[in-house]
This record gives sequence, C-alpha cells and structure tokens, in this order.
Amino acid sequence: MYSDIVLIVIFDPQGNTEYFQTSGDKIRFFFEEGVFDDKGEFIVPKQRSLNKVGHALHAHEPLFKKVTHSSKVQGVAKKLGLKSPVILQSMYIFKVKLHIVTPSDVHPLY
Repeated sequence: MYSDIVLIVIFDPQGNTEYFQTSGDKIRFFFEEGVFDDKGEFIVPKQRSLNKVGHALHAHEPLFKKVTHSSKVQGVAKKLGLKSPVILQSMYIFKVKLHIVTPSDVHPLY
C-alpha cells in the first residue's frame, strides 16, 4: 500500500541528537525543552516534564509487546492490505500543557 518511508531527523541544539538517533532499539526517555536548569535539575514538576518514551517499547516492554504483536493488531494490518508489516517504532507521547517562563515572557511593570 505505502511504498515510501519518510525519515525525519530532528536537530537538538542541546546536544542530544545522538541519544535520539540511537534510540531505535532501546527504551529511552525524552523531556520537554526547558525543564532543566544549567545544572541538570528539574525546574518544573517531574511528572509534567516528560515528552515521550520510545522507541522500542514493542521489543522490550512486555505488555506493549503483547498488544503490539496481538492477533487483533495483525488483523488490522491485513485489513489495511499490508503485505509484510514491520514495527519500526513504538512510543508513548505525553500531551502535557506546559508553560515555561522565558526571559521574553517577563515584562517590566510601568
């Protein structure tokens, strides 16, 4: 059905590009931008700082692996007409409303 694979490479100015690029066969944690101070300490609550967990949950996390490889998911793939489906990535993406105050957010009072 789909013959093209799209690869999106994200440049991370914080220097974590290698961490991201080498995460395909591992479970790794990715945080929202601006949640750490210069010393690497959280400046927002930890439970609101996580962006995603990925990218190989289907290979290493038992419950995720069970669901991903289930007959129900295989049935969906067949109904979509996929001939040889392959699981490349799996992740949880957290949708947390997070506002971090930056210098541009601070306005002097007149």
